[in-house]
Amino acid sequence: METERPNPDDFQRDEQTGLFYATVRFSGSARIRIQADDAEDARQQAENITAAPDPSGWLGPDDVDEAEVDRITPAPTMYLITRNGKPMKATWLEPGDLPREPDERGF
Repeated sequence: METERPNPDDFQRDEQTGLFYATVRFSGSARIRIQADDAEDARQQAENITAAPDPSGWLGPDDVDEAEVDRITPAPTMYLITRNGKPMKATWLEPGDLPREPDERGF
């Protein structure tokens, strides 16, 4: 098994110039209507709703009291690689990654 990391200079890269990620912190409150057998069941349902990675629209813009930009970071360089036989873009190189050419979509 190969354990040495590939040389980044051997790979084509997408520098993603001009692309940034903004991390924004929101605070606010929302009142959610829940049908439940008792208060404990309602609490569990509410916790399940708020723990979901995509709350399916239950929180709207009117529920946000404050929004603050926490930080701005440049998008990472993406390397065009083949890993385990699959073409992909990756932000880091692992042992065994192979350089590849862009496909017809430029990916």
